[in-house]
Amino acid sequence: MKQIIPQITVPEVIPTVTFYCELLGFKFMMGLTRGDGQVVVSWDEEQALDYALMQCGEVEIIFQAELGSEGYRAKPSVRPAVQPILLFFEIEDVETF
Repeated sequence: MKQIIPQITVPEVIPTVTFYCELLGFKFMMGLTRGDGQVVVSWDEEQALDYALMQCGEVEIIFQAELGSEGYRAKPSVRPAVQPILLFFEIEDVETF
């Protein structure tokens, strides 16, 4: 297995990006703007995002807004304070895995 990338649902993407960049040393790799879904490779704290890919060394994390541009919500949890986390597995050779 090459890597596992978590996708974490958050209430708002920009405050999360700010926290991970300023306090944890992550870099913003790309995102999708709220409303029109445009791909951006730099971020502005004033621009709402639905999605952000962050990286620190070999670690990657995806943040997904709880409320997306088309009004969808992440599948509600049994406990409201708990949101789902998706894991993406990157495998070099699936046949031998």
